Amino acid sequence: MKAGLLFKLACLLIASIALAIHFMRKALGKLGTSNEQK
Repeated sequence: MKAGLLFKLACLLIASIALAIHFMRKALGKLGTSNEQK
């Protein structure tokens, strides 16, 4: 039971980190393209 809970928490943590990196890359990409256009 405890191991399953820890596993779920670890999966949620990894998923949230992956989402954060994805959105950061999207934002950085937008900034990069806008800077290049100028």
